[in-house]
Amino acid sequence: MGLFQTQFPLLTKTSWKFRQKYPNRPVPHKTTIYRLHANADRPHSVRQGTSCNADNVTLVPDSVVESKETSIRRRTSQLHISASSLRRILRTDLKLFSYNIQLVHRLLPSDHDQRVEYTNITLRMSGEIEDVLSKLIMSDEAHFLLSGHQCDFSKMGPQHTQPLQQFNY
Repeated sequence: MGLFQTQFPLLTKTSWKFRQKYPNRPVPHKTTIYRLHANADRPHSVRQGTSCNADNVTLVPDSVVESKETSIRRRTSQLHISASSLRRILRTDLKLFSYNIQLVHRLLPSDHDQRVEYTNITLRMSGEIEDVLSKLIMSDEAHFLLSGHQCDFSKMGPQHTQPLQQFNY
């Protein structure tokens, strides 16, 4: 081994590896190699850790058990966790997903008669008024609760909806 290789092993080894990997390129200057090596050894700033730590993962299930209806936005302000971290904890760690609850009316025996009557009226109007179906506007009924509850967190989606009682005024 030569004197140069014993005094500058880093430079020799780096130059040799560079020539092997890039045979058609010139080897960088020795100051460039030393500067890059010094920068690699210097401590770097570390990225801030996420808030998905063990403490927060234990806080979230307790919060969900207390109130399943609380939205992610409100829960983030209560637990002081970012929304993305809270979603990640709910989905990956707890396997909970948000489901919108759909409220439905229970069908009564009188509903069949009302549907048949509505169909007969619509058919009669289509014969009397020209292009009545294009002028007919229909919409779905929207239900909102005064409590603001529109979402529920659970492991499985709501397979059965509780029927609402029909009130006659």
